[in-house]
Amino acid sequence: MWTHIGRGLGLAALVLALGGATGCSKSKSGSDETQTNDPNDPSNPDNPNNPAVAGGSGLAVWTQPTRTKVQPTTVPNSATRVELAGPRSSYQAYQVVVTASGTGGLRGVQAEASALVSEGGDEIPASELSLFREWFIDFEGVEATGGSEPAPEHSPSGDSRIPDPLIPLLHPLDGELMGQPFDVAEGTNQPLWLDVHIPAGTPAGTYTGTVILSDEEEQSTEVPITLEVWDLDLPDMTAVTTWFIFRIDNLVEYHSDTEDCYSSGCWLDWTERSRTIVKRYEELAHRHRIDVGPHFTHPPIDDCEVPTDFTEYDADVAPYMDGSYFEDGVPITRLPIGFQPGTMEWGLGAGCSESEYSALAAAWAQHLKDRGWFDRSYIYALDEPPTSAYPDIALHSSWLQQGDPDWKDRIILTTTPRFEYAELLNPAVGIYDINPPYFSFTEDQNTVDSNVDAYGRFSVDELFDQGIQIWFYESCSVVPPSPTFGTNTLDGAEPQMLMWGSWYERATGFLFWAVNAWDIEAPWGTNHEAFSKTGDGVLVYPGHHDGLSSPAGSPAGVELDGPIPSYRLKMIRAGLQDWALFDLADERGLGDFARDEVARVYGQFHGCDWSGCAPPISGFYWNTDESLMNEIRKNVADAITAER
Repeated sequence: MWTHIGRGLGLAALVLALGGATGCSKSKSGSDETQTNDPNDPSNPDNPNNPAVAGGSGLAVWTQPTRTKVQPTTVPNSATRVELAGPRSSYQAYQVVVTASGTGGLRGVQAEASALVSEGGDEIPASELSLFREWFIDFEGVEATGGSEPAPEHSPSGDSRIPDPLIPLLHPLDGELMGQPFDVAEGTNQPLWLDVHIPAGTPAGTYTGTVILSDEEEQSTEVPITLEVWDLDLPDMTAVTTWFIFRIDNLVEYHSDTEDCYSSGCWLDWTERSRTIVKRYEELAHRHRIDVGPHFTHPPIDDCEVPTDFTEYDADVAPYMDGSYFEDGVPITRLPIGFQPGTMEWGLGAGCSESEYSALAAAWAQHLKDRGWFDRSYIYALDEPPTSAYPDIALHSSWLQQGDPDWKDRIILTTTPRFEYAELLNPAVGIYDINPPYFSFTEDQNTVDSNVDAYGRFSVDELFDQGIQIWFYESCSVVPPSPTFGTNTLDGAEPQMLMWGSWYERATGFLFWAVNAWDIEAPWGTNHEAFSKTGDGVLVYPGHHDGLSSPAGSPAGVELDGPIPSYRLKMIRAGLQDWALFDLADERGLGDFARDEVARVYGQFHGCDWSGCAPPISGFYWNTDESLMNEIRKNVADAITAER
């Protein structure tokens, strides 16, 4: 952490002083951004993203855990090492920060990570370490919800810039230089994100290596890396079901030769090129333990006729379901099936009679069971339905259950499970997908007005006893003091805490409404116009700018026919890894121990609505203290290891 020091004191002096190593409505911005304030504008001389700042001397490097996002004007700390720990089959991350502490800034900075080697000679190859340049988004004048520590209000230096896009230093497809060399303006920071993948089969122990940084003035420095590999194998991504929606048609705006246009608009053409680009987006999400597919499937649909030939559909879906589609061989966690209880306007069975609908349900269930896919199949009922749609949801669910009673457990409903509708909906639903602000945390259900008469922490066992699961989802109505996926916050661990809280409340899955609902004209910007929440529906950024909306898209110098990850995507991955770890503890009979540990940093999402906030039942809502969270992870891992 750093202290609040006035903006007039330059970072160069600070480096030396501190001993550092050398439900949702639209809104609009409260003020117009000028060109010189734009963090993506090459003409801005104070912009650390600027590829054309003046060169000079004074290469200073320091390190920062990922809990705290580093701004261009963040006061450097005195840490100069990367210290990581985790189980096999996990990713661990840290930040290495370059500061231009001398006159004139830095030119041509490059960074490279070495292999990590243990005392016994075991090695994690350098290819398992990846470096990214953090790109800043400017939130000056943006009147939209962020997270718990938005800038510039919570910035010690009053800085309005927050990092989120992560540009790989090496091109993911050919290994050539991409995010480097880079320049750093005088007196500013350029944070780098370091990912370390611990492969399956890596022997436990302590591994060491370095990140080597240099500039065109032939200044160089090394940052030591220490990694403790636990004697524990983390379960793969199938441990937690995720449903994150990927809008493939949006790719035509930024990736050339992918569109299929008609008078009514343009969509993604199902060509080999389009499929290749989509797969790159899918692979990135998959490596972060998130399901966004499958895509390019051909379900057998002939109005209300019962399908008899699933050959083409099976060929499309099988690689996803057996894992052969992905580089790591791990299958997807869920297969969407196109029925949509609550409406007859679209979806499988739309416009069909009760008998026809049930016959379709029976045929699909039988085929999915024959293929061994039924237990990963899900039906998504009408999204966030009004109460007036509840009777139709119940009716259509009954038709599905006439076809096969096992469909009941596969039906997801995004609504607050209220007692007054329990008799109608509980027999119709297998999973309530709950918006965290509407989940109650007190026994009397009276935390705040919106939670009255809703299932919550002290009554959810009634749902579990009926075989009903709960999931959570993030949306524009998830706002502080709840942890969020919002871009504008200095607290990098909020998405991770949202996963910790979901596990604590005994959810079995998580949903997010979109990963690429970009502002078409400025996809690398604040992405707040749709629902007045920064970064809402955006977890990846387009890697190119040569599509239909050119020159909109990635900044100059970033040309990748695929995705650019975000800071938040990687913190969600960290949270999903921890969720899998806590689930493993539960499977080993250590669930109560793990819950007691997690309760040291998680009390509840929040207890607020339009009428105000009730006092936290545990004295706090949540706490993203990185040292404490790491201690909890280690304690749970040690307990699992001791039980073997």
